[in-house]
Amino acid sequence: MKPIFRFAPSLLALLIGCTPQLVAGGEDSAYLKEIASPVQTTSQRLLPLTPGTFWEMNGINEKRTTRDKIVVVGPKQVGASTGTHLQLFREGVLWRQEVYKNDDSGLSLLAFGEKQQELLVLSPPLPLLKATLREGDEISWKGSVRFKGKEYISTAYTRVTAQENLQTRTGRFLCFRIDSVLTMNRPKEQPLHFPSIRWLSEKIGFVRRSFADGGKPALQDLERYQVKGK
Repeated sequence: MKPIFRFAPSLLALLIGCTPQLVAGGEDSAYLKEIASPVQTTSQRLLPLTPGTFWEMNGINEKRTTRDKIVVVGPKQVGASTGTHLQLFREGVLWRQEVYKNDDSGLSLLAFGEKQQELLVLSPPLPLLKATLREGDEISWKGSVRFKGKEYISTAYTRVTAQENLQTRTGRFLCFRIDSVLTMNRPKEQPLHFPSIRWLSEKIGFVRRSFADGGKPALQDLERYQVKGK
């Protein structure tokens, strides 16, 4: 996991830099406080996780472009919980993995990591979205991250920051933008930050993703998708 472990708080600000203004409120909650929108949706409508669903993405990192693909594989046991396993391929090679749970309680992240079998496991699962959500919703989390037999006290913050119209090669989509940052504290060492932004469109899922890749901001834009069970 070392490529995504090396970045400073300044990168966190850069990754979420398209937020118009930051306010004080702690390392995990320095986000713009916007007025909540009355528009509602559900987590299951925003991220369909039926096996066979996929999103082909155009990846951009430091002026380098790649062909990325996110594939919904199926159920995966993570500790005491069962989630849905997503595999992320870069140029046809397994690159990253994520495990989500999306049910009547909302959307949660159970684990994530690179191509190795051992993932970073979150306990309890990190809630990203409420079951029924609207712009302005926010969630704070405290728990632990387990990796290679060690437990790290961790905190996280997630906010449905805005609704945005995004133009991609596939078309134009109205998306809910979800900003999140996970902070993993290590004794006698600098905390590790995992910032990410997900733009999700109803019945489609991922339209854009922004995250830290090798310590630098990276972006993925939707090029083609297939959602099973639509």
